[in-house]
Amino acid sequence: IRGLQQRVYKMQWIVMLLAVLGVLNGIAVNEWCWLGYIPTPEEEMGYCSGPGITANECRDNGGMWVDGYSNPLQREDGQRCRNPEDSNTYFLGLLAKSTCSALTGMLLMAIFHLYECIAIELCFRNHLEYHREFVDVPFWNMGLLPEFLLEVLVCIVHPGPRVHFNMSVEARGRVAVYNSESFLVSLMFLRGYAVWRYYREWMFMRYTSKNFASRLSDVAMDSKLAIKAILADVPFQTIAFTFFLMTFVLAYLVRIAEAPANIAQAYFWNQLWLIVTTATSTG
Repeated sequence: IRGLQQRVYKMQWIVMLLAVLGVLNGIAVNEWCWLGYIPTPEEEMGYCSGPGITANECRDNGGMWVDGYSNPLQREDGQRCRNPEDSNTYFLGLLAKSTCSALTGMLLMAIFHLYECIAIELCFRNHLEYHREFVDVPFWNMGLLPEFLLEVLVCIVHPGPRVHFNMSVEARGRVAVYNSESFLVSLMFLRGYAVWRYYREWMFMRYTSKNFASRLSDVAMDSKLAIKAILADVPFQTIAFTFFLMTFVLAYLVRIAEAPANIAQAYFWNQLWLIVTTATSTG
């Protein structure tokens, strides 16, 4: 039974690794195909610091003309990662998206094999505890199918090759445009559950050698217990790591949500500062 537990633990490590690599690859896709700030028609035209409507009138009247912001939706070569004739962005974007699809496929296969390992362990436990004949039952016949399908639904989301669409949202009296890459990558952060699941199992296996299990009378070995265990062991390191991880994840999600409509959020350092000040002050 110990060998089967190690096998499940190894598969959870593989699933976690593929999930993290998939998210990082998705971020790379999003950054490469990034639209960024979408200016209003007035901001595209530019403005004068003095009297004058056009650039020539502005200069003639002693003012300084400030060029407008370029609209990423109206590039000469078309939107990034959308035009095959724009070899500078399209083919590298296609390669990054294909890699993301390959990692997602490997992740789904690893999840399937993980549930097979869990089913074998459960069958073997029933064989030992209830002295029944060992029968290798598929996991979908053991009540694990809904959990498996939910996990597949969460992990299958990714910016695949030739998947292109834009979403227009009216906010702050203006229209913000989000491309499909940004929307799908934001959903990919749900794969973070795999990191927590692996950590939870690591925690319980670690405390087994410390006779921690002797204190688990009538206490479920769930996520709540794992949190209590790590806070009791290394509280300051846990809080620091959680704050560090929370800061970068939330900052990137703010970047996806706010940058198309707010030029102040066009730079990642601004989002990091926003999350740090919010978490340490207003909460």
